[in-house]
Amino acid sequence: MLTMFKSYAAGITIAAFCGFCLAHVGFIGTAHTADPTVGQLAMEISTLKTRINQLESRVLPKTGTASSASSVDTALAILQKDVAAMKQVLQVSASSVTLKSAGALVLQAGGQASLEAVGALKLKSASSTELDAAKIELKSSGIATIRGTTISLNNGSRPVAFLGGRTAGNAASQLITDGSTSVLVP
Repeated sequence: MLTMFKSYAAGITIAAFCGFCLAHVGFIGTAHTADPTVGQLAMEISTLKTRINQLESRVLPKTGTASSASSVDTALAILQKDVAAMKQVLQVSASSVTLKSAGALVLQAGGQASLEAVGALKLKSASSTELDAAKIELKSSGIATIRGTTISLNNGSRPVAFLGGRTAGNAASQLITDGSTSVLVP
C-alpha cells in the first residue's frame, strides 16, 4: 500500500510539474510542425513587450529614488510634448514630407543649400517673392517665360520699343510713343 501511495504521489508531483512548465515556463508543449505565421510572431512580440514593460515598472522604482523617478517622468513628459509639437509641424509619409508653419519659416544653411526636384518645382507666394544674391543666373534648356502685368527691368519706367513702333524726337533724343506698356526699361 505504501508503494502504491508513493507511486501515486510521484505521479501527481510529475503531473503538477509538467502543468507548471506548460502554463508558466513554456518548457513542455506541443511540437511545432510548421513555422509560425507573421501574425503569431507579431502577437508574441507584443506580448513580450507588454511583459518587459511590466517587469521594468516593478524594477525601476525599487532601484531609483523618488526624486530620480519624478525627474525621469518630467523629462519624458517634456519629450512627449516636443514630439507632439513636431508632429503638428512635420508630417512624414512614404511618398511625401510636409513642413507646416502658422508663422514664419526660416531655413538656414552654414554652407551651400540646394533644392532639387525630379518633377516640377514651384515657388508660390500670396504676397511678394524676392531673390537676393550677389549673382543670379536663370537658365533653361527650353523656352524661358517671364509673365506679369508689368515687367520692370532694372527699375525701368519707360516702355520698351518693338519693331515698327513709333518714336518722337530728334537724333540725340528719341522717345518711344508706341511701345509695350507692360515691359519697362530704364
